[in-house]
Amino acid sequence: MASENLQLIDLLEQIEIISGLQLCIKGFHKPATGGGILEDVPYRFYLHTTAFCQNVKSRFNDRCVQCDLGRVPQLAMQKYRPFVNRCHAGASEIIIPLIVRDQLVALGYLGQFRQSAHQPKELPLFSEERVKTTLTLGVLVQRFLLYELERTIGARTENHYRHAQILRFLRRRMRDDPGLAELADELKLSPSRAGHLVKEVTGQTFVELKMQLRMEAAKGMLTGTMLTIESIAAATGFRDERYFYRVFRKLTGESPGQWRARCKEVEWSA
Repeated sequence: MASENLQLIDLLEQIEIISGLQLCIKGFHKPATGGGILEDVPYRFYLHTTAFCQNVKSRFNDRCVQCDLGRVPQLAMQKYRPFVNRCHAGASEIIIPLIVRDQLVALGYLGQFRQSAHQPKELPLFSEERVKTTLTLGVLVQRFLLYELERTIGARTENHYRHAQILRFLRRRMRDDPGLAELADELKLSPSRAGHLVKEVTGQTFVELKMQLRMEAAKGMLTGTMLTIESIAAATGFRDERYFYRVFRKLTGESPGQWRARCKEVEWSA
């Protein structure tokens, strides 16, 4: 993660050096699975801080907000690719749409400059060729960020699927007390990789996760059924009822019978 962060910062800084312009990236919406690489963008890239912008905002901030939050996002959703936009104050800038799965996640602004003598004189004058070169830099930024966003979303989507797959397997096979090798066979992975995957997607080891699910199921059956404790122990993969008692007391501070009685008392008093 640290190397990826440095790669991102280096790219953004190099774009500014090569273009001679300031790059700003404004977030709008996080993708459903998170903000990905945009969360690593340094704070200094969040705001328009050029002298031109600061001067305009001090006098026409409402118009700046309407432009940045209204007109420009609408154009971005229509164009998809980086394009030249002229703001309400007459400055030109490269707009870099970051659209992930039909949602505008963020906008990049690379500016400001002028393309003609009719624009603000304090801005650098860009030739048509230089504007094309700067647009190419905008495409580079867009492709890098979109690739990283899609990659992150894909990984998180895969992890979400794997997480559900692991839980389904353990709940379905709970009575059999499956081992890591059996889960690995279900996932079509080596036992070593399956163990790492469980830790990666759940934050727990295989043993910890399996015990948590067994205890959750046991508590549910103790309070929601009239099954004997022996039957509940067997249903949750404990072949030895005495071992079930010891584990349950260790994790809850109560025996299964005490847990059931206390929960019943709470239920009746409610």
